[in-house]
Amino acid sequence: AIVKQRLAKQYPNQIFFCSIHLYDHSSNSRYSFYPGSGKTDDMPSNVVNIALPPMWRNETTTSFDSNATTSGRLSPPQSSVLCGRRAFRKEIMTRLIPSLRAFSPDLIMISAGFDGGRGDIGNQKLGTEFLQQGMDLNAQDYSWLTEKIRDVAKVCCNGRIVSVLEGGYGCQNRVCQSSKQKKQRSNSSSSTSS
Repeated sequence: AIVKQRLAKQYPNQIFFCSIHLYDHSSNSRYSFYPGSGKTDDMPSNVVNIALPPMWRNETTTSFDSNATTSGRLSPPQSSVLCGRRAFRKEIMTRLIPSLRAFSPDLIMISAGFDGGRGDIGNQKLGTEFLQQGMDLNAQDYSWLTEKIRDVAKVCCNGRIVSVLEGGYGCQNRVCQSSKQKKQRSNSSSSTSS
């Protein structure tokens, strides 16, 4: 990604570069997420950094719902920090899509990493007793993003898109197990009902 940024700076009128990544740089944080490009845009070079705060930024403000003591539910985070899927979609619509549309590319190249997916170890805060997830994207979020980029491509470059899979880093066992169990239950209930 840093090479891509350098190319964008070297050829500012020919390349638009956008990186969507977690960013948690605070005085008490030692976490640095790939690509390490930070949160500052370089608009003269057509470089947009969409730096999303990790979901654990809201975990410290989550409170117990006293009205639901029997169910043990947690109330929604009381923080003003927008994070997770909602932050991802908001930033795509307010920053990426308008910037990409204004650049009006001849070709769009997507290098898609799936380490922002729920349960992927690549976006977790490691070294803590509890699992602290940084992002919670699902397949629908990636599909939605692709559709939004396809909409721009239809207008700007006759739909020309090249998409490359970078992959993710793998699932944390607890999260993967619960997802597999839900899928198995879903498959078994649909097969018994037919």
